[in-house]
Amino acid sequence: EVSQAWDEEGAYWVVATVATALYACIASDSILVEIHATPVLDVSADFTSGCAPLAVSFSNASEDADFWLWDFADNSSDGILFELDHTFPNDGTEIAYYNVEVTGSTVESCEASATIQIAVFPLPEIIFTLDASSGCGDPSTVQVLNASPGQLDFMWYLDDILGGTSFGPSIDV
Repeated sequence: EVSQAWDEEGAYWVVATVATALYACIASDSILVEIHATPVLDVSADFTSGCAPLAVSFSNASEDADFWLWDFADNSSDGILFELDHTFPNDGTEIAYYNVEVTGSTVESCEASATIQIAVFPLPEIIFTLDASSGCGDPSTVQVLNASPGQLDFMWYLDDILGGTSFGPSIDV
C-alpha cells in the first residue's frame, strides 16, 4: 500500500512501474490526479452569549468555498447564505447551549466545518403582587409582595417613575 499527501492544490501524476521477477519485464502506467483546495473557514458571531431571545449576526471571511450550510442546532431551518442572522430561543430556566455548525463546500465536493457555541440565558421569572390594589389618602403606601425566585436586582416603576430597588419595597403613590 502506498499513500501520498500533497500540500498544495494542483495536478499531479501518479506513476506505477511493475517488474516481473522471472523475466525482468517492466511495465508502467500513470493517472493524473487533481487536488482541489479545501475551504479555509473563518466564521464568527457578534454575540456568543446573551439573554433570550438572542439575535446573532454571523460574519464570514472564509476562502475557497462555493456553498454554505448553517445548522443552528435549534430545530429551525438550516441557512445556506454566506452571512446571515438568527435568533435563538430559551423558554426554560437553565442556560441553553447551541452548537452552530457551518460547513463550506466547493463545486469539487471539498468541505470544511467549524462550530460556534452560543449560550442563551433564560429570562428571569417575575412573580409579585401588591398588598392592596388601591389605597386611601395622598400619598398612599403600597407594599410589593415579591416572590420572584433567584433574582438579585430589582427596579420597581409606577407610571414610568422609579419607585424602589429593594426586594419588596413600600412605594408611596
